[in-house]
Amino acid sequence: MPILWPLIAAAGHEIEFAHTSFRWSNLASHNASVSVVIVGIAPRDDNQKRLYSVDDQGRAIVRDVERINTYLVAGREIDIRPSKSSISGAAYMGLGNMPKDGGYLLMSVDEADDAVKAEPDIARYVFDFVCAQEFVKGIARRCLWIDAAHAVTLPLIAERLAGVRAMRLASAAASTRAFADRPHRFKQIQGRGKVSSIVVPKVTSETRPYLPVGVLSAQSIVSDNAFALYDAPLWNMALIASRLHLVWIATVCGKLESRYRYSNTLGWNTFPVPLLSDANKADLTRCAEAILRARSGFSRDDRPALRRPRDTRRPAPSPRAERRNAGAHLYRTMFSARYGAPRNAVRVVSNDVRFIRRMRQARKTPVRYPPICDLLAITST
Repeated sequence: MPILWPLIAAAGHEIEFAHTSFRWSNLASHNASVSVVIVGIAPRDDNQKRLYSVDDQGRAIVRDVERINTYLVAGREIDIRPSKSSISGAAYMGLGNMPKDGGYLLMSVDEADDAVKAEPDIARYVFDFVCAQEFVKGIARRCLWIDAAHAVTLPLIAERLAGVRAMRLASAAASTRAFADRPHRFKQIQGRGKVSSIVVPKVTSETRPYLPVGVLSAQSIVSDNAFALYDAPLWNMALIASRLHLVWIATVCGKLESRYRYSNTLGWNTFPVPLLSDANKADLTRCAEAILRARSGFSRDDRPALRRPRDTRRPAPSPRAERRNAGAHLYRTMFSARYGAPRNAVRVVSNDVRFIRRMRQARKTPVRYPPICDLLAITST
């Protein structure tokens, strides 16, 4: 986008009409998974533009607007650039850890249990390994996280490290071969929470009503296909779980097919949040705790249903109502009186730009980016 659209604007052109992304299909028995965006370019004029979209029920919506920006949102042209740190003072979000091990540092639960039974000293090096799909689907995996020379002498570990070394030496990438002499280490180590980690998958279904996010123990290693906030205050989880953040990510971040592709630098670090007082953070912390309590009412087998897209969920277990109530309370907190919205407002954020505009106006310091309402006027009337 930073390459194409400035050239179009410099030529005196603009978006005359557009259709936001939708799934393409035909009568073939095996349709390819294709997402389509339609954009019509014309010389700049003062005529009304036409913006097409599809609502949650699959119905076509047509709106006449004054202008369509490059995010295919009705509003003036803006340019959101990645940021290395949060413009709102939120916690740092980094990548997970990449093993690049040929699978030798990873184990199933049964493999890990058998290894510990055979050599009890291995237990101190066995951690939960959390990838995006494992987190969303509730699948348990284990990994070896080794930071001591003593571990290399354990026979079962030594055998696995030999496999890592051979795999890395055979790699065509020089950067991977360079780590062959350190087979006990993950190739890229971004961090591990000393107390806890907040995990966010890199890719998530566009049909979910909120972004999957959760809290992991200090005994967990986050994979490189997810993002993590290491030892961050819990109120950060509430921001990620909010409907407002979902709308922001859907607007400014990229997509894989039609699924949302999360970005820490473009999505999290640019997310504009009002200046939060200690009381605000305490409220958000309670919201996050309520969501976690609601999840705790599910068995391990049922928890993935909480994160399953809305149109494919199994019949709701009884704690789901508590999860909905926790989400509703989060909505009220995010748009409470201190943010300029009534406390009894529980509305889908993208449908009421007034809330977003007031939220933006609640800030007391300037932000490097234009008002959020210019981006999030997606389905407002």
